[in-house]
Amino acid sequence: MTIGVRIYKEKEDQPLKEIEQKNIRMASNSTMDLVTDWGSQPLEPGDYYFETEATYGGETIKKEQALTIGGKQASALNDEAVELDESDNYIWYAAGMVVLVLIVAVLVFYIGSLKCSSRKE
Repeated sequence: MTIGVRIYKEKEDQPLKEIEQKNIRMASNSTMDLVTDWGSQPLEPGDYYFETEATYGGETIKKEQALTIGGKQASALNDEAVELDESDNYIWYAAGMVVLVLIVAVLVFYIGSLKCSSRKE
């Protein structure tokens, strides 16, 4: 059996994810969870729909279904995601601190040199 799944954002023509699994075996009259790997891409709240197509021999079964993911649900699912990349801004904070320290050092040096030159006069 071959199973294909395409997940779309509502009102879009290009699928967000497209999965095809070939040579799947399962018992008749049974169900199966088909896991979609989002990788490091977070799941965003919104309206989605998916198309599923299963082919076995010469028979094809198609199903379409709409799905709405709320903000709390998306947040909970993203918290559970193992491989979700969290973009930390530590590098930008460190660079900002270095620039700030350099500005303060230049100002202190400049003010100190002004005081020294005014004392000499």
